[in-house]
Amino acid sequence: MFLNREEERMINGEYGEAVSEAMKIVVKVGEVLGADRLIPITHAHASGISYGTIGEPGLHWLKTLSARGAKVRVFSTINPIGMDIDDPNKIPVGIEFYKKQIEVLKALSSMGFNVTVTCTPYYIRTPSKKEHLAWGESSAVAYANSVLGAYTNREGGMLAIAAAITGRTYYAGLHLEENRITTHRVKVTGISDPAEWSAVGLEIGEIVGNGTPRYVNPPISETSLKLLLAASAASGSIALSVIEGVTPRDTYREGTEEKIEVDEKSVTKYFGDVSDAELLFHGCPHVSVDELKLLNDRIKGVRSGKEVWIAVSPHVYNIASSMGLTKDIERKGIKLVKGTCSVVTPIEKLGIRKVATTSAKTYFYLKRKGLDVWLVRVNDIKGVL
Repeated sequence: MFLNREEERMINGEYGEAVSEAMKIVVKVGEVLGADRLIPITHAHASGISYGTIGEPGLHWLKTLSARGAKVRVFSTINPIGMDIDDPNKIPVGIEFYKKQIEVLKALSSMGFNVTVTCTPYYIRTPSKKEHLAWGESSAVAYANSVLGAYTNREGGMLAIAAAITGRTYYAGLHLEENRITTHRVKVTGISDPAEWSAVGLEIGEIVGNGTPRYVNPPISETSLKLLLAASAASGSIALSVIEGVTPRDTYREGTEEKIEVDEKSVTKYFGDVSDAELLFHGCPHVSVDELKLLNDRIKGVRSGKEVWIAVSPHVYNIASSMGLTKDIERKGIKLVKGTCSVVTPIEKLGIRKVATTSAKTYFYLKRKGLDVWLVRVNDIKGVL
């Protein structure tokens, strides 16, 4: 792999041991993937930073980097953690988990990462078309490529952290226009609710794998787009979907496409009786201010009689709080959990066995944890409370 003079100085240790180690990670991954050089990035986003995900080995690595003086070179953000960032009692994870999670945050903060703790970094800083990123978090990657027309691969947490420290990523995969070619043409009929679009994502991910689907009659709402892309990135490895009328036309090419048709009958299997669900979870990916407004309007006059979590970033929570929106929602007995998600909490240890959710990504991952999970339509949330 060709390295310029600055990159050679990094890998040779002239900027310290931590930068050298990070550069070696980026180069090694790039070599395996056939990259012939590195490219500068403007934004890194690290996933997998819940203590429940990285465990003791990951925490040790982060603390080692911090002790060696590692600092990020570009704007850098981080994914949700395994508990509410301001109130660990909202989701009772236990004192040991809490202490370890705080250590993770301290290590990342010391390196210069913005403690955003969200899977929607595009609400904090919106990338430009064709801007090169190094993002972890599959749903954010899919959104950046598919909606914004930015260029990023689906990076592992370690690579994203190494990219943040070096300001570089490998020039391969979706950074190359020759790899941004559609493989499937998807026509969807009879689908309207955002949760149904989320279920469509599960279906498409399973069929397409790591291909690039092109939706010829895509959803029109922001919520539906987010849920669709997050689900297809979970059940498959789809980092780029072409959404006609949304994806910038000069950021992809149409290839030879296999035709797929999905209708309401294809997704009914994901919806079931949730009257006895112990938890209703909404906000995977994290909700926006507009989504909170819509939800609050939908549930007027209702007070929840069960455990309800709505996941939101601290950034969005603070904006909504300034509008009086958070108090209005919380008065209904609903928990707005900040900087976390049911997928990365130790939910299987909290005594919760049955979950209703609007997110097929949540459905996919909580099923893997052995929970009884069913989708519920966004328009039906009021009846579940």
